Amino acid sequence: MKNKNMSDVALTLEQLREKNGQPVYWRTAKQWFIVQLAHPDFGDCVINAAGYYLPLEKAASKRFYAQQPLCISQEKWEACKLCGRREEVDPCYQNGCFKKNAPQCGYSCDKFLEWRKVQERLRDAKFCPECGRPLTDEAWVELQKRLED
Repeated sequence: MKNKNMSDVALTLEQLREKNGQPVYWRTAKQWFIVQLAHPDFGDCVINAAGYYLPLEKAASKRFYAQQPLCISQEKWEACKLCGRREEVDPCYQNGCFKKNAPQCGYSCDKFLEWRKVQERLRDAKFCPECGRPLTDEAWVELQKRLED
């Protein structure tokens, strides 16, 4: 059985009461709620930004959590040597290579062949085959969904 740390355990009614004024996360609804004790209209409850509320007793059975869901930052996940080359420009157009070598160029220099090999390997990939980093916006969304489950 997988060991669970405290952030993986749903909050009890008593723990929810201790979170008065603080955010709690409902994984099923994938939303944050604020614990409100003695709310003037609803009594002890959790309430989201849209005004949807649950009485605190019901909220305790819905499995609210104190921790933020797992998230991987796109900015902090650096590209590896392979996927870092995804945006590279065709070497034939760098430094005037094509203009200088057009008559004898058969698109067969080592730089071009290596560039084409990398581009073909990454062309239809959603995730980098080397490091697993998502390469498209859709892949980032898919990864986040996997982390939430």
